[in-house]
Amino acid sequence: GYYRLTGNKKLAYLARRMHATVISNGSELERMICANAKKNGATISWVNRCEDFLYHLNSEISELVYFDKLSVSKEALESAGLTLASKNKITVDGVWILPDKSILVCEYKDGDGFDTKKSDAEIKSLQKILKWMTYVGAQNVRAVMVLWNCYNLNDSSVKSKEAGEYLATASDFIELLPAGSLNETEINKKRYKDREQNFKAIVEYIQEHILERT
Repeated sequence: GYYRLTGNKKLAYLARRMHATVISNGSELERMICANAKKNGATISWVNRCEDFLYHLNSEISELVYFDKLSVSKEALESAGLTLASKNKITVDGVWILPDKSILVCEYKDGDGFDTKKSDAEIKSLQKILKWMTYVGAQNVRAVMVLWNCYNLNDSSVKSKEAGEYLATASDFIELLPAGSLNETEINKKRYKDREQNFKAIVEYIQEHILERT
C-alpha cells in the first residue's frame, strides 16, 4: 500500500515502520500505566481471570488493586444472562479495585479520538463487563475510555454519541483514583523522551536513505 502510494521502497518501509510504532504505542502506554501504578504502591494482579477479580473483590484487605488487562469469558457472561456472539471472551485494558471496593474499568486510547464504529462496539463490551461485575457482587462500578493525549474533551474527534458519557482525559481519569496512585507527569516525561528519539531516528533515516539518493 505505501509503495503504491509513494513509488519508493525506502519511503514505503519507513511509513510501515512508523504505522507499526503508532499502533504499538498504545500497548506501551498500558505498560507504563501499570509500572507507574506499581511504583506508587498499587497491588498488581498479573493474572487476569474472573476468579482473580472475584478474589480481590471479596478480600477483606483494603488496598488499591490494578489488573493490567482483565478477561471475562463467554461462560461467565452467560451466567449473568449476557450473550457474546462472535468471540469467547471480552478483554478490557485495565481494571482498578479501589480500597472501598468500588470498581473502575478502563480502556486507554493513545490519542484524542477513535473510529465511531469501533467505539460503539467497545462501549457495548464495557457495558457487558459492568453488568457482569454487578451480577457477581460489585456495588459501585464505573467505566471510562481514557483519551490520554486529549486535554479538553470538547476538542476530541470522537463522534459517537454513545461513547460520550464514558470519555475522560488522563487528568479526569487519575482524579477518580486515590491521590498519588498515578503520576501523569512521570508517564508523559518518559513518552516525550521516546518521541524525541523517534523523531531523530526518522530524520536520520530520511537523510541517509531517501534524500541522498534522490
